[in-house]
Amino acid sequence: MTIAPSPALVDKCGMNIRNGLRPIIICPAGLKSATMSIASSEGLEERIEVYEAQEIISMNINEWSGFSTSKLMQNSIRLIEAYNKIIDSIEPDKSLRIERKR
Repeated sequence: MTIAPSPALVDKCGMNIRNGLRPIIICPAGLKSATMSIASSEGLEERIEVYEAQEIISMNINEWSGFSTSKLMQNSIRLIEAYNKIIDSIEPDKSLRIERKR
């Protein structure tokens, strides 16, 4: 996962392609187009997969839930609780917690 896609990252992807790998870049929402633009400038747009982190998280939660609406809610709550537990135990900035309405 990258916070700031860069030409250096795309160069590394190019090296991985030359070594027979298919690179995947996971980035925050809103940076997919910028990432694809950098890949395009290197001629690699057809050879690099780019996903927004939110897409990956959503797909996984839906799959874990068996695409059931009730299980989706339960698993989403479990994920938020696990995330908040991590924030509480190691993160000094508690504003990173996800507060949910009950």
